[in-house]
Amino acid sequence: MRYFWDMSSFAERTAFEAGFASHWDTHLASEIQAARHQLRRRGIFALVITGIGVGLIGIVAAIWWVTPDFGPRVALLSQPLFPALVAGLAALAVIGSWVPLIRKDVSLESGLELALAAHISAVMTPDENNKFAELVVQDLAAADMLPKAQITISNHYSGCRAQHRLRLFHADLNLSKPAKGFGARSRRQVTIMRISLPVMSDGEICIDSDIARLADIVRSSDGHFARRYIDHDAFDMLFGVITSEKNLVEKMLPPDFVGRLLALHHDVVNALAASGDEDAHMLALLADASLTLAIDTPPTPSIAVHGITEATVEAEARRRIRQVAALVQLADDLPTGDAISLPADVGRRPPVAAMQVTS
Repeated sequence: MRYFWDMSSFAERTAFEAGFASHWDTHLASEIQAARHQLRRRGIFALVITGIGVGLIGIVAAIWWVTPDFGPRVALLSQPLFPALVAGLAALAVIGSWVPLIRKDVSLESGLELALAAHISAVMTPDENNKFAELVVQDLAAADMLPKAQITISNHYSGCRAQHRLRLFHADLNLSKPAKGFGARSRRQVTIMRISLPVMSDGEICIDSDIARLADIVRSSDGHFARRYIDHDAFDMLFGVITSEKNLVEKMLPPDFVGRLLALHHDVVNALAASGDEDAHMLALLADASLTLAIDTPPTPSIAVHGITEATVEAEARRRIRQVAALVQLADDLPTGDAISLPADVGRRPPVAAMQVTS
């Protein structure tokens, strides 16, 4: 049983993971080790009960088949109902001894959150303003890029990078029924990355790997949106782009940013498609002086020890660290206010340092 193995330490593989091993040891190592010891004790107990139960069933079966003469005082042993009763009780005891190993009653979510918060504290910190996060999701739904659904926010962080304000969170969307144009799943798990921009514009840019859905938005917009191309063959093949301002696309989608979106699609969406989930996709909305990026993924179970090796917990940690790294890199690749030649209807925002971080 793999979950009886001793825990290995976290191996840092990328520059953004540097230093996370110490936070892993502080917040996760002891919890995982305690959980492993608990599972080991439960496993040994289950094996002992299983051995006793199997032995008892074997003894009763042998007695019943041999049918020795025990005399009238123990005549019950020769009745067919007796071995069946004993075998049934023994089987129930065996099954009951394994139930604690099936229950997922030990979660590593809090430890992982503490380790991640400590690791990215220089860039982002936990944020409790989930109402604002819900508004971000509702903006995407209003733009017909996400389905309208009940929203649950988790893993919420915010921070600053250069002239950009950053926000990262997970949103579980619970639909009463599958939404048209959004696949067959009634529950969707979306990772949202929001980056503020130093410019304001009345225009919108919608980017989506589901090009057919963008075509529906164009048809229903009464001419407000039109399809645009980035003059990048790989990008135009994977993503559709619609906007109300042609010049805004050229200003706000520089080559480095386009390359970063392609890398995210390759690392996340292509990996999900290879695992059989063709319903995963990535989209972005550039509007109201902000870029909101959403990665729609299949729901994943909560982090728990049972059935999960330490390598699985480690993979979840790496996934969340990569999300923060991707957000920071996207912010670095976006143009700053000083680098943008602003169209006439675009206004410049005050520097982030002079503003209270509320979005």
